[in-house]
Amino acid sequence: IDIGAAKLAAKPEMLDVVVSLNLYGDILSDIAAEVGGSVGLAGSANIGNRVSMFEAVHGSAPDIAGQDLANPSGLLQGAAMMLVHLGEGEIAERIMNAWLKTLEDGVHTGDIYREGSSKERVGCKAFTQAIIDRLGQAPGQLEPVAFGGAGIQVDVGCLEAELVWQNRRFLWNAETKRPWVVLKWAESRDGYMDGRPLQERQPGAGGFPITAETARPLTHTWRALEQGIVVGANTALVDTPQLNVRSIEAPSPRIVLLDPDGLVNTEHALIQRNDNLIYVVGPTKGPATKHNCQWEVKEGLDALLERLYAEFNLSSLLVEGGATVLNDFLKQDAWNEIKCWRSPAATGGGLPAPSIPDHSLPLPHGLASSGQLGVDAWTNRLHSRHASD
Repeated sequence: IDIGAAKLAAKPEMLDVVVSLNLYGDILSDIAAEVGGSVGLAGSANIGNRVSMFEAVHGSAPDIAGQDLANPSGLLQGAAMMLVHLGEGEIAERIMNAWLKTLEDGVHTGDIYREGSSKERVGCKAFTQAIIDRLGQAPGQLEPVAFGGAGIQVDVGCLEAELVWQNRRFLWNAETKRPWVVLKWAESRDGYMDGRPLQERQPGAGGFPITAETARPLTHTWRALEQGIVVGANTALVDTPQLNVRSIEAPSPRIVLLDPDGLVNTEHALIQRNDNLIYVVGPTKGPATKHNCQWEVKEGLDALLERLYAEFNLSSLLVEGGATVLNDFLKQDAWNEIKCWRSPAATGGGLPAPSIPDHSLPLPHGLASSGQLGVDAWTNRLHSRHASD
């Protein structure tokens, strides 16, 4: 939107039609009108399959109300579009050609009046009367309009599935009041997340890399896409992960530490390094931190997700582990998407990785659901509840 707005302002002749979301369109339409001479010149139409609304592109101007200063062109343009929509194109032509003739004759309101090119500076009433006086006339230098008798055809459902997919996260947030949840893990060829035996997976042991270094930028890109990143207490204690996006230039997600039993103290490196870490802990367990979130396992993950959305404004989460946390999300059906790395190397044992549910789906609309980066392969799957997306 930023460079698009700049191009529209600097080189409007490059563009014939601009397609955008509603908020951006509201901004760009004002820029386009101002480039054309004044924000008071343009009308707008909101066309629905049952109801349509027509208005000036600008908002209200209470500071000049009742002073006979406003440019009525925007409302006139909106009215002409309404007439065309109703199949009264010939009437709209008469009005708009009279309007163009008025502008061509140099009769201008104050917002478009220019010394040397304008001939008469008038108020709203006089400008309107000038248009009325020229009904039936056409401009000589400006190109006359020709709408014909046809209205505006509205095709409903165009690219509906694609638009639902593009807005899937927003729609999920609005409908469920919960974040979009992406489960992510890396596993060996023989299906293990950690190749060490249990006795070696002790606090402070450090992480066990499954994928090669070449996979890291994509992993960090996945992290950067989400607002929060979830890790369980055992993984925090054993691996002491960084959970940032250090290999790319992007903001890191906010860390959510699941520790309902209060196993991690505030001196832990993960808490010390991240001042805005959300510490999820039971109501009577664990130390108090700046961003505590009270939750008990018996409440279920749905309750936790609703809390993280309502209290911490997290609209999306990447759940990275460990295995117990990932399996809990799978068992409670509290996920939307899965991203999984698979290494060509086998560990011969260790901590089993979760299994991707059989009901999961590939990404729709021709998007890649798998790929290869270096020696490692990745898979991206969608929950079957999003089949219609």
